[in-house]
Amino acid sequence: MNHAYYGGGGFTRFARRGLLPPAIKLLLIANAGMYGLDFVLRAVAPELGIALFAPRVGLLPLQTNLDPDFARAFGLFRPWQLVTYMFLHANLFHIGFNMLALWMFGTEVEERWGTRHFATYYFLCGIGGGILQLVLPTLLHRTPNAVVGASGAVYGVLLAFGMMFPTRLIYIPVLFIPIGIPAKMLVIIYAVLSILGGLGGGGGVAHFAHLGGMAFGFAYIKWQQSKRRFYRG
Repeated sequence: MNHAYYGGGGFTRFARRGLLPPAIKLLLIANAGMYGLDFVLRAVAPELGIALFAPRVGLLPLQTNLDPDFARAFGLFRPWQLVTYMFLHANLFHIGFNMLALWMFGTEVEERWGTRHFATYYFLCGIGGGILQLVLPTLLHRTPNAVVGASGAVYGVLLAFGMMFPTRLIYIPVLFIPIGIPAKMLVIIYAVLSILGGLGGGGGVAHFAHLGGMAFGFAYIKWQQSKRRFYRG
């Protein structure tokens, strides 16, 4: 039994089973399929695409249920949007960045936790990110905006990777020069940027969703550590 299973240690004698473990593979297919369907529908039948995706799948702000003007402009918030918003992306760069990060950081996490635990964690982070994105802008009286994307869940996956492999170097291109940053430092940088971005107004980015994904992910990992659950699922 390895007490570093949910973070804090290395795995020097671990054989990877493949480049795409089951949950990662299904998530990539589901996100790509949803993006493709959204793209095609908006190109050939714009009204149908908007009707099917924008008000039903994206995460709509709580104000839409409180203010008739917002409701007419956006639609209504529904609980299932806390899940469906994770599978809709704004553009090719948005989905490409999220899916690349999911594969880069999620593969080793799923291999060590098992598919069931990883899938549970992924959706918990995504839902948690959605909840924080719903609550904090409302409390701060920010202009409501619909939210799409898997970033909250992906930020949770990045946190898990950073806790499991804190000294692993992640190479970031700076002026076309790769600079190695320890995984734990990268997590801290992204967390700080999310806090500053959220408090600064967002700039069209759901920073609180990112932060919520990390916060819920951290709570889940600590809970698993307290239960000493280190089996594969």
